[in-house]
This record gives sequence, structure tokens and C-alpha cells, in this order.
Amino acid sequence: CIVRHGYVVRTWGDQAARGDWMSSSKPLLSTLLFFAIQEKRVPGVNARIQSYGWDLQAKDQAMTFHHLANMISGYARPEQPGAAWAYNDYAINLYRRTLFDRVFHQAPAETVNDPARLGPLQFEDGLSFNDRTRLIASPRDFARICWFWRNEGRWQGKQLLSARFFDRYC
Repeated sequence: CIVRHGYVVRTWGDQAARGDWMSSSKPLLSTLLFFAIQEKRVPGVNARIQSYGWDLQAKDQAMTFHHLANMISGYARPEQPGAAWAYNDYAINLYRRTLFDRVFHQAPAETVNDPARLGPLQFEDGLSFNDRTRLIASPRDFARICWFWRNEGRWQGKQLLSARFFDRYC
């Protein structure tokens, strides 16, 4: 679908068909991280992952949310955090599990659809997650998330997520 000025102006295919958004859902994790910071559940992007109860190897103990979000964690790889970029499913899984299990202490769909987070976007077909905690959504619901990002955390005249996150990190 194509969205212009907040309106769907062109579609093709079934807009209600829900599917796995694969790597396109990774920015959603960072959006949740920003909500966690805003809610004071995480002190900032440079908070260490180890402080959320993970028993990490010595070389991974300096790893932060920033490292995980930017694919520079070195997790399950020989590099130190921050030393090299590498697409890393193990690191993304650690990022997901830390956010849902250790920060929000909620199921993924409950975390995302919370009225204080993305609930006000009123997803038409609903966001859910599969058994690997991957986002399942329709094109029109994912377009709502993209429009939320485009408007720097603002939805229907209300700032749900501070624009400072978009100014600084996006």
C-alpha cells in the first residue's frame, strides 16, 4: 500500500492478509526500546544487557541495547561489542527476549498493543507474534506503524513517543 498525508492512496493485494514481516519488524523492537526508556524501565540505549539478568560470557558483558539494535553486538561471534557489524539472529533474539521477558515482563502482543504504547494506533487486523517472537501483521497495520514513525511518535494529534528519540536516533 502507499500512504500519503496519512491516507492510503493506492493498494494492491489483500490489505488484511497477515504475514511475517521478517527483518522489517526490527525497527519495532527499537520503538519498544524507546518506549521502555520513556517509561523509565531502561535508563538509556547504552544500558548494559547483562544488567537484565543474563549470564553472558566475559567478552559480551559490555554489550548494550545500542549494540544489539545496530547489529554491532558481537554476540555469539568472536568480535567485541561495537567492533564490527554483522547480521546476527542470535543477537536479535537476545534483543527481543530482553525487551519482552526482562524489561516489559509481558507477552509481545500485550507489550505492543498497550494503550500507553502502540494501542492508540487501533490496528485493524491486530498485531501478533509467532512462536519465534516475529511480528505478524497486515500491510495496512504495518503502514500505521510506518506512519507513526514518519510523524516522529505522534498519532492523531497526540505525542505517544517523545520526538527526541526520532531526532536523536532516526
